[in-house]
Amino acid sequence: MDLKNIEWKATLFVCTYHLILLVFLPFYFINNTPSWGIVMSAIILMVLTGLSITAGYHRFYSHKSYSVNKVVEFFLLFFATMSFMGSVFEWASKHRLHHRFVDKDQDPYTVNKGFFHAHIFWFFQKSGPLDKSTIPDLINNKLLKFQHKHASFLSFLVNIMAFLFVGYIFNDYVGALALAIGLRIFLVHHFTWFINSAAHYWGERTYSKELTAVDNFFLAIFTFGEGYHNYHHVFASDYRNGVRWYHYDPTKWLIWTLSKLGLASDLVTIDSYISKKRLVSEDRRVFLNALQDVTSLNKQALQDKVKKISDKLDEKIINLKRLVNEYKETKKKISRIKSRQLKSRIKQTKSVVREEWNDWLKLGKEISKLAPLHTYH
Repeated sequence: MDLKNIEWKATLFVCTYHLILLVFLPFYFINNTPSWGIVMSAIILMVLTGLSITAGYHRFYSHKSYSVNKVVEFFLLFFATMSFMGSVFEWASKHRLHHRFVDKDQDPYTVNKGFFHAHIFWFFQKSGPLDKSTIPDLINNKLLKFQHKHASFLSFLVNIMAFLFVGYIFNDYVGALALAIGLRIFLVHHFTWFINSAAHYWGERTYSKELTAVDNFFLAIFTFGEGYHNYHHVFASDYRNGVRWYHYDPTKWLIWTLSKLGLASDLVTIDSYISKKRLVSEDRRVFLNALQDVTSLNKQALQDKVKKISDKLDEKIINLKRLVNEYKETKKKISRIKSRQLKSRIKQTKSVVREEWNDWLKLGKEISKLAPLHTYH
C-alpha cells in the first residue's frame, strides 16, 4: 500500500483500538468476571448499533427503501454514529459507488483486489473529497450536514455517554469500557465489513451468477440480515434482503414493525413474480452455456427443452401476475361469482407454474449430469 494514499486518522484509530483490545481483553477476563448486566448492555448496544447501520445508513439513507419520521431518523442516526463508521454522507456515497461499479476498479471496496482489501484495507485508503453528486438527495439534510461536519467528535461523544451510563448503572466502568464500548465497536466493525468481503466470497449466486455478491444464511446471522447479498445487488431498492419468510433478516423485521406502528412508510418491495422471472432467466443462461461444451447426442434436444420450458414458465408467471393484479383491482367491483371464478383461475395457474417449475428443476439436474452446473433455489 502506497504510504501517500493512507488515510492516517482512520488507520491509526482502527489499529490502535485493535492493539489495545488485543492486550487489554485477556487481562480483563483473567482478573474479572463481567456481570450479566455488563454483558447484556454490550449485546443490546451492539444490536442497536448494528441495526442502525443496516436499517439507517444502508437501507434508509443509501437506498431509500422506505421512509421514517424524524424521531426514528434521529435514533437511527444516534446509534449509527456510535459505530465510528464516519458520516452518512461518506458512507452512503461510497456504498452507492459500490453498487454502481460493483466488481470494477471504481468500486471503493471491490473484492477483486482481494478479500482483505474488501474487508478492511479500503478503510485505510484516502478516497479524495466527498463526491456530492452521488448523494444529491441527502446533501441538504440539515441533520446530516451537522453530523458530517462533527462526525469524529459526535462518535466519541455518544460512546462516552454510553460508557458513563452503563458504568454508572452497573457500577463497573472497566467492564463498560472493555465490553460495551471496545469489544462492541470491534464486533460491529467486522460484522459490517464482512458484507464487503465474505458476502462476495462464500455463498450462492442465486439471482445473478455474474456478480461476486452471494447469498449466505450464516453470514446473515452476524450481519443483521445483510447476508442475502446477491439478491440485494440485483434488487437494491427492496427494503428486504431476505425475501423468504424463513430468511433471517432482523433489519427487515424492524422496518416492517415500524411501518405497522405508523413510524415508517413507503416500504419498497420487488414483485415476487419479477424475482421468479429473474431466477428463470439466470438458470436459462447457465443451462445453455453449460450445454455448449456437451458432446452428447441429445444436446440439441436439451437446448430446445431449456428454451421451451423457460418460455412457458415466463409466460405462465406473467399470466399469473396479470390475474393477481386483475383480482386486486376489481375484487370490490365484481360479483362474488366472478370473484370466485377469478380466484379459481389464479389457483389453477399457480398449480401450473409449480408443475413447470418442478420440470425446470428436473431439467437442471439432467443437465448437471452432463456438465458442471450450479443451481440455487
